[in-house]
Amino acid sequence: MSMRGLGQSNLPPGDPVSFHGGGLLATNRRRTMSLESPQLEDGFTPIANGIMDALARTRFSGYERSVLDFLFRKTYGWSKKSDLIALSQFVDATRIAKPHIVRTIKKLVDRNVILRTVAQIGNTTLVRYEFNKHWGEWTTLPKSVMTHTSLPKMVIEPLPKQAPTISIKDTTSKRLKDSVVTPKRMNRKVPLLTFDPPTQSVVGELEEAKQRFAVAFPTADFDTVMEKMRVWIVKKGNPYESYWKTLCTFASDKGEASMKKFSVGEVGKSNMGEEWG
Repeated sequence: MSMRGLGQSNLPPGDPVSFHGGGLLATNRRRTMSLESPQLEDGFTPIANGIMDALARTRFSGYERSVLDFLFRKTYGWSKKSDLIALSQFVDATRIAKPHIVRTIKKLVDRNVILRTVAQIGNTTLVRYEFNKHWGEWTTLPKSVMTHTSLPKMVIEPLPKQAPTISIKDTTSKRLKDSVVTPKRMNRKVPLLTFDPPTQSVVGELEEAKQRFAVAFPTADFDTVMEKMRVWIVKKGNPYESYWKTLCTFASDKGEASMKKFSVGEVGKSNMGEEWG
């Protein structure tokens, strides 16, 4: 007589049974399971050999296999195809943290190894889990994950016989040097304005200069100041390579009022002490 035929009573395979007088009798009280020597009489989980073969040739992580083993215990161990299982039960049985349990179950569901059904009864959400015994429907992992490939060459190369050493003196000097904070001068890009002798005009990044001029000197007229500077450049004989700062000086109150001396040097030459003319 098969075990399935004998197990049609109210006693599931996971329940304790006793052999007495050649017959299979269900006991009303559960025996204490021995930790040192587990026995079939203490309960068992029947799993078909085909399923065991499929599990053996399929790559699962340690977390995934722990979740599957507990699912077998809760379903096949009680002669059931599926069962309502709370996440807390998975956590208690596998001793895996809840976030890992949630992620592991999702992976198994995505691979079609576990079938999950969610039902809403009032304010209660019930989740039923079932192992998909049709392993042909499982989604296998990519080949790069399933097979053990060799490590990159730079990883398997031997380490040097002796690592380079640094003296304490050099380390201390470097630490002291790094601890000294040297203020850095900001190198802000300014519009390039140059003077073109053949046309007797200021050329360059005029549009950008006009925009930045409007922000810096909202009450000054760009074209008027440019013309004053152009006349001065012609009179002075094109003394500088760039004229953005000169333009700003002309637009400032100091330049408009007294037309005296530069306070900021131009690119390529210093105009400290130069007369405006």
